[in-house]
Amino acid sequence: MEVRTWPSRRMPPPGWVVSPDLSEIYGRNVIVRRNSLSRIRRKVGGRKKDRLEKEGKLQMILGGLLMGAGLLGRRR
Repeated sequence: MEVRTWPSRRMPPPGWVVSPDLSEIYGRNVIVRRNSLSRIRRKVGGRKKDRLEKEGKLQMILGGLLMGAGLLGRRR
């Protein structure tokens, strides 16, 4: 899989496309081969999903701890 950073003002060469998923991750335009775009979307999509699941679990735990601390603070 070939990936390259690319200036934003220039059109990619024939056979290459700008990948919005990788561009979002790296913060600059990233181009990939046209036939690799679906594979990259699958990989990036899976990573985003895993990261969101981990963040959600952490937020639930922290929310529970804060709620517990609030309830303990009321009773005293």
